[in-house]
Amino acid sequence: KALPYFNKLIVGEYYSRTEPSSEVLNKTILKEILNEILFAPISIAALEGKLILSPSNWSLLQNAELLKKFENSNDAFAFYISKYYKFNEIRILRKELNQILDKRLEQFSQKLNKLKFRIDGGSKEATYRKYADLLQIHRFNISKGESLIEIEDFDGEKISIKLNPEKSVQENINYYYEKARDEKISFEKSKELFANTLDEYKKMLQWKGKLKEAKDLPELKKLKSELLRGKLKGKMGNQKIKFRHFLIDSKYHLFVGRESKENDELTFRFAKQNDYWFHARGYAGSHAVLKVENPKEPIPKSVIKTAASVAAFYSKAKTASLAPVSFTFRKFVHKKKGMPPGQVFLQREQTILVKPEIPKNCEQIFED
Repeated sequence: KALPYFNKLIVGEYYSRTEPSSEVLNKTILKEILNEILFAPISIAALEGKLILSPSNWSLLQNAELLKKFENSNDAFAFYISKYYKFNEIRILRKELNQILDKRLEQFSQKLNKLKFRIDGGSKEATYRKYADLLQIHRFNISKGESLIEIEDFDGEKISIKLNPEKSVQENINYYYEKARDEKISFEKSKELFANTLDEYKKMLQWKGKLKEAKDLPELKKLKSELLRGKLKGKMGNQKIKFRHFLIDSKYHLFVGRESKENDELTFRFAKQNDYWFHARGYAGSHAVLKVENPKEPIPKSVIKTAASVAAFYSKAKTASLAPVSFTFRKFVHKKKGMPPGQVFLQREQTILVKPEIPKNCEQIFED
C-alpha cells in the first residue's frame, strides 16, 4: 500500500522475508531486494509453464526449473527474449488443450449423470407389459375413444392406464407390448452406454495426466494431434487416413482429397450417405467431406461456411477474393459410367459464396 508502483514479484519477495501481517514497512529488507535487482546474478527459470527472470537468490525460484544463470544483465535479457516466444507458444497450446479436455470431461460428466438417473430409475418393461396384459384381459370392457381407464390389477388394486382415444383397443394393447420391448432394449443400451462413457471419461483423465507431464513444444503438438483425431479413430478402427484432415471448432472432422483418384475414393468409399460433400463450383479442385456423426444433430451454418472455404482454398479458385462452392449430402453425389476420375454430377445441390482460405477455427491434423 505504501509503494503501489512495485510489481507483485517484488511485493511477493518482500513478504517472503517478513511477516505479511506487519503493517510497518521494513526499509532494510526492501533496500536489500532492490540492491539484488541491480547487482545480484540473474537467473532465467521456468515455473508452471511461464518464463521468469529474477535475481538468483529470490524465493520464487525454489520451485522453478532453472534454465540458466547470468552475471551480466544484457546476456540475461538476450537469453530471456530468445526463449520467451517459445514458452509463450507452449503456454497457449497447453491452455488450449486444457480447454478441450475440460470441455469433453464436462460433456461426459453430464452424459454419465443422465444415464445414471435413467438406470437408477429402473426398467419400466414389467410395468408396460402388465398394462398390456391387463388391457388384454379387460378388452371387452373398454370402448374406443376412451383416454383413461381404471381397472383392477392382478393384486386387486385399482390402477389407471392412459389410452389413445383415436386408436382401437387392440392398437392400444399392441402399443404397450411394443413399449415393453422397446424399454427392455433401451434400458440395456443405457447400461452399455454408461459403461462406454465411463471408459471415455477415464481416458480423458489420463489425457489430463499426459498433458501435465508434457514439457516441450513437439510433445504438446503430438499430444494435440493424437487427441483431436482420437474421437474419430474410435469410429474408424485402425483405418489409415490418407486425406488432408482438418478439425473445425475442435469438433467437426473435414477431409479433403489431394488429386482426382483420391477424390473418388474420398467421395464414394470413405464418405457416408449423410456426410456433407463440397466442391468449388466451376473450378477444378478437391472434393471435401464433412463427417456427420449424428444425423439428428444439425450442423451449424458457420461450420458449413468454414468447410466451403477450405474446399475453395484447395481449388483453382484459391486466389479469388470470393468463390462459389457447391455442397450437398454425399447420397446426392453420383458418378456415371465412363466419367473420368474426380468428375461427378449432383442432385439437390446448394451454393454458398465464400473466401478461399483456411479459417482460424479450422486446424489441420497431421497424421503419423
